[in-house]
Amino acid sequence: PAEEFDDAYYLKKIHSSSDNLDVHRSLIETYNEKGSINIPLDIYNKAVINNPENPIVFYALGYTYLIEGSPEALSIAQENLKTALELSPEFPDALSALGDYYLATGNEELALENWRKARQFNEKFAPAYLSLARYYRSKKEYTRAEEEYEDGILWSSGGKDKAYLELGTMYMEMNDL
Repeated sequence: PAEEFDDAYYLKKIHSSSDNLDVHRSLIETYNEKGSINIPLDIYNKAVINNPENPIVFYALGYTYLIEGSPEALSIAQENLKTALELSPEFPDALSALGDYYLATGNEELALENWRKARQFNEKFAPAYLSLARYYRSKKEYTRAEEEYEDGILWSSGGKDKAYLELGTMYMEMNDL
């Protein structure tokens, strides 16, 4: 329903699970797909003002700009993700998202470095595995991509369905039905 894509619904969902970053990522991605990315942008911009020492809000704002994806948004994403890391240097979510930023801006080496760091700080951090899988898949290194997807599935709580879908899509690309 349309009412599910308004401010009140978004706030209700994140307040019920404020520390669950899988929920934040899922909502951000869903709102972006529905053309309502301005809602999480507004919410997290206000949250940063009200919580200037909270790395989670800087991460969520940075991730939202990353998902929005325009060149201007990517620059703002980087600033917020780096602030999250200044506040919490071993924050795997921010490291992984910064890796996604670097890949989006053409710096593969820094992308790989950040995804690997994210996994060092949390060996079971599924988003870093999924980012690496997507990277290897884009390079047509299917064996490495498959390993990363399988590890992502093993460690994933909220992203298993995405990992399975992407793995299946990769098999179709490979004509390995």
